[in-house]
Amino acid sequence: MKTLLADDHPLMREGVRQVLAQLEPPVEIIDAHDYPSLFAQTALHLDLDLALVDLNMPGFVGIQGIAQYRNRFPDIPLVVISQ
Repeated sequence: MKTLLADDHPLMREGVRQVLAQLEPPVEIIDAHDYPSLFAQTALHLDLDLALVDLNMPGFVGIQGIAQYRNRFPDIPLVVISQ
């Protein structure tokens, strides 16, 4: 499973990464730390099985970033995470 993990907090990304590492079959994780890197990484990996995306990251405010992501990449399953 190829998953993009987008969060601006390194500790949050590391915690989610540790949980995903326990899954079988193994999960390939691509990191992003803001909305610009989220869009760039997704464009490079259009074969993603899932995008786990923080609601509030640099580049967009709240739901606007999620809406923009959905408009650009409508076929990639998306789960919004927020702490």
